[in-house]
Amino acid sequence: MNTNGFVGLASVATALTLAVSMTSAVEIDVDSFPADGATRGDLAGGSFAFSTTAGGISRKGTVDDVEPFNGDFRGVGINGPTSGPNSIANQTDGEIDPGETLTITSNGGAFRLTDLVLGYLYDGPEYSDFPEIAQVTAFVFGGGPALVGRLTNPAGDDTNAVWEWSGGSAIAQLLSPSNTDDDVTDQAVWRVVNPFGDRLLTGLSFTALNAPECRACSDQSDYTFVRMNAQVPEPATLGLLGLGLLGAGAAVRRRRA
Repeated sequence: MNTNGFVGLASVATALTLAVSMTSAVEIDVDSFPADGATRGDLAGGSFAFSTTAGGISRKGTVDDVEPFNGDFRGVGINGPTSGPNSIANQTDGEIDPGETLTITSNGGAFRLTDLVLGYLYDGPEYSDFPEIAQVTAFVFGGGPALVGRLTNPAGDDTNAVWEWSGGSAIAQLLSPSNTDDDVTDQAVWRVVNPFGDRLLTGLSFTALNAPECRACSDQSDYTFVRMNAQVPEPATLGLLGLGLLGAGAAVRRRRA
């Protein structure tokens, strides 16, 4: 496909996406996941599913934990193996470390992400870490390149975290302080509204990136998944969107012929 054809198809896809009628809101949080240790399963009554790499899920901030989130924030991470060929040295239970991945996908075809909350994302001095970076990859309904967003808590800034993706950037809302090593009261919890704009997505993949100051670190940049809210399209309009994308693709192919 030439550049003009790709741009034209992308424009049609964007217009169709904006026209989709949303029918219900779905929230996924720590209570949506099955027991610790699970590596896959359904979420939100079967409308979503999750899977992990490098280990099973592990909660952080549960009522039995000595480190509950301030304001009852609780999160999910991964408990990766500490020995064997897939081990990750010094990984942190209940957090997503470099080399670990949590993936959440829609079983219904598509959703619009309206709200994302991540925790334990500090700016560096806490726990002798470097500035922590959460990377979220969004898979686009109808195909096309994945969207990549990053949430970073810059060094020396305890009140602002920056969300950046190809569609722009925003300052995340601080829900729990991030300025001390006391993670009973300061859990560095951040909320991003409409992280990927109005784009229709089929899934999200969460991992952590090391700060430039320490490319080889294994546990100096990690965080926990706290919550996401999504809108799910009406089945009828989602079907029409699929037909529209197929028609737009066929039109581009005919022009090339």
